[in-house]
Amino acid sequence: LMSGGYLVSLTKRIISDHFGDIVGQVCSCVLKLGEASVRQIQTDTQLTNSTVKDALIVLIHHNIAVFLPPTPDEKESRFQINPRNAIMRFRMPKFLQYVKERFGDKAEMILEAFFEQGRLTYTQAINEVAQISAHYLVAVVIDRKAEEDEIKEAFKTLVSHRFISRMTKASSGGALDSASGPSSSSSSSSSSSSRGSSTTSESFQLPNFLSSNTASTSAKGKGRAKK
Repeated sequence: LMSGGYLVSLTKRIISDHFGDIVGQVCSCVLKLGEASVRQIQTDTQLTNSTVKDALIVLIHHNIAVFLPPTPDEKESRFQINPRNAIMRFRMPKFLQYVKERFGDKAEMILEAFFEQGRLTYTQAINEVAQISAHYLVAVVIDRKAEEDEIKEAFKTLVSHRFISRMTKASSGGALDSASGPSSSSSSSSSSSSRGSSTTSESFQLPNFLSSNTASTSAKGKGRAKK
């Protein structure tokens, strides 16, 4: 097991490399405190309210920060960091290689899009991968419909094998609005993950179990993935 200081240091380094120093600083602060409100993060980091909120939105968007609503005895909402989800990003190349070998290029491209963007709707993911695929295959005569069908099938495969998962309302990050002010990105994510949404507008993200169940299963099967 990692010591607390080393865990904080490693997590901060990984998050800073992926999202910048400010997001890394906020992540490190919350992880060090165990859980923290926006006000506590501001006090500890000396960052502005809007800067802290923007950093938290990034962390929530990538399923690294978790929103904790206030208890009856508390007035402020708080946030926690899932260090496994943060450290998992360090092993992104192994995940992508495993998915490519097992499920093909389209599945790898979809998973990479989620690593880069945090969360996407079904339609966004399909369209993004279709555009990338078309760019690389611009000189090749292909059946666009068949290509899109292949991407859709790869998406369903990743969902069924739990490499990506539907977002719950609690994980959407929309609660950050009530905790610390409005945010268009978190609000849209929250609304898109509501129960009444269609599959095409539902939001998906990398699930927590990528750092445990899926990875260990993959590692046993192929000697490829992570913890």
